[in-house]
Amino acid sequence: MIVGEKGEQVYAIQNGDRQNKPNFRAKESRPRWGNHDGRSGNDKPSNPCWLCGELHCLKDCPQATQKCRVCNKAGHRENRCRNRKGIRRGRNQFFSTNTVRMCSVQTNRKFVNVSINGTVILLQLDTASDITVIDETAWRKLGQPSLVKPSVNAKTASNEELKLLGEFSSTVSINNVTKPAIIRVAPGELLLLGADLVDLFELASVPMNTFCATISTHTHIPQNLQKSFSEVFNGTGLCTKAQIRLQLKENSRPVFRPKRPVAYAMQAVVDGELERLEKAKIITPVDYSDWAAPIVVVRKSNGNVRICGDYSTGLNDALQPHEYPLPLPDDIFAKLAHCQYFSKIDLSDAFSQVEIEECYRPLLTINTHRGLYHYNRLPPGIKIAPAGFNKSSTRCSPVCTIRQVTWTT
Repeated sequence: MIVGEKGEQVYAIQNGDRQNKPNFRAKESRPRWGNHDGRSGNDKPSNPCWLCGELHCLKDCPQATQKCRVCNKAGHRENRCRNRKGIRRGRNQFFSTNTVRMCSVQTNRKFVNVSINGTVILLQLDTASDITVIDETAWRKLGQPSLVKPSVNAKTASNEELKLLGEFSSTVSINNVTKPAIIRVAPGELLLLGADLVDLFELASVPMNTFCATISTHTHIPQNLQKSFSEVFNGTGLCTKAQIRLQLKENSRPVFRPKRPVAYAMQAVVDGELERLEKAKIITPVDYSDWAAPIVVVRKSNGNVRICGDYSTGLNDALQPHEYPLPLPDDIFAKLAHCQYFSKIDLSDAFSQVEIEECYRPLLTINTHRGLYHYNRLPPGIKIAPAGFNKSSTRCSPVCTIRQVTWTT
C-alpha cells in the first residue's frame, strides 16, 4: 500500500465473547415469592427477578434503586428495560460487548536513512511498492537533478494510476553500501523505499534492524568547508588561549637519565619522527638540562611511530597532581539528552596542540640517540597530561559548549 508521511489512524473492531450464563432452575417445586408454605426463607424462587434477571425475590433485588440508562427510570437494569427496541427480554438473553481500539500505524512503520547523491533522505520501507519514489520537496533538496520520461507505469494499491513527474539516475548509499540506482519523482507526499532497492542492496537477506536505524553517521566533509578552514584540516593545530603549568613538589631534586639504545632497523624511522616534531616546533634541541628522561618508541596502528618520554623515571614522582575533574559517562549522557545531532572531533596529535609555559619546558627534556630535546608542547607520558588537556580544551571552547572531547594521541 502506498501511503504518505502523515499519520493515519485505523479502527479495529474486536467482538467480545458472548456470555452464556447457566439457567438455574430448581429441580424441586418451590414457591415463587417467599416462604408462604412454611419453607425456609433461604429457598430461591424458580423464576428470575424481572428487574435484573437474577434468582432472588423482588424485595431483595439490589437493582431496585439503580437508574436505567435507556429510559432514565430507576428500578431495573438496561438489559431488562421494556423500552429498549430490538432486544428480546428473557431469562437466557445477554448482550455482547464490542471493544473499539484505536491504533496509530505511524509507530509501526520502518524508515531507512538513504543517501542519494550525497544527501540523506528518510524513506519509508514499503516492500509492497515495486519502485522507489520521492516527492518534489525531496527532489528539490537533492538539487533538482534532470528528469527523464519515466520508464514504468505506476498504480496505487486501489489500482488507480499514479502520476510520475519523471525519473533520474543517482548514486544511492544504504548501510555503507553504494550502488547506482533509478529514483522516481511523484507529486504529493511520497517517500518510499521500494522493492527495487531492496533487491538491489539485498536487504531482504539481512535483519531489518541493521538498516532501519534511527541514527546515521556521516564521515564525508564537504570540500567547501575544507577550503574555508584549511588550517584546521592540515598539519597540527595549536591552542593559543591556554598553556600548561607544571608544579614541582617541595625539595624535589632533578633526575637525569641516560639515553636508551634504538634498534638499527628503527633508527631511520625514529630520526624521521624527530625531524618532523622539530619542524613542527613541538620539540627544540638543547645542549644542557638538569632534567632528562629516556624515550619509548611506540608503533601506531597506521604504521607510524610515536615518541614518548618515559617520565616515570623521575619527573612524574616530583610533580604535583593536576586536580581537574575528568567527565564521567553519566554526566556526558545527561548533557546529551534530547540532542539530535552529534559530532566527534578527532584531533591529530591532540596533546601536542597545547603549549607548555616556557619556564617549565626544561623539565620535559628527553634524551635521545641524537641528543637532548625539550618539549614545547604537552607530551604523552606525563601524568598531568589528561587533566591538563581537558581543562585547556574546556577553556578554548566557551562559546561552542562542547559536550565531550575525544582525542587521539
